Amino acid sequence: MKRYIDIVFDKIPGPDSAKFIEVEDSDGKSFRAGKWVDLPNGAALRIPDYRYLLEVLQEISKGEGRYSMNQLEHASNTIEDMKALARKAVIEANYENECTCHILEPCDHCCEMHNWTKDK
Repeated sequence: MKRYIDIVFDKIPGPDSAKFIEVEDSDGKSFRAGKWVDLPNGAALRIPDYRYLLEVLQEISKGEGRYSMNQLEHASNTIEDMKALARKAVIEANYENECTCHILEPCDHCCEMHNWTKDK
């Protein structure tokens, strides 16, 4: 089954306008998909651009990292580089500036925000 997101209105938008109801996942569960922002001509629900996340996932799927003749060092570099790409994508997609430490290991920003050390 493909996963999708529905932005639900009370009717199809048209000249009479439509009322926004909620954002739902493919299981019909409501969730916060972005952040409401004021625009000069109204308001918008600003949702992270999934195309950037797809680019990052494609890059991670290559399994590439900084090259080293030492196989263990090369593997470690690759893992660290893939984690860095994932961390950047999570932070980029997080409009609310919420802590992302529950998704990935703590970054410098979250360590400073929570007064943690990197070995948390």
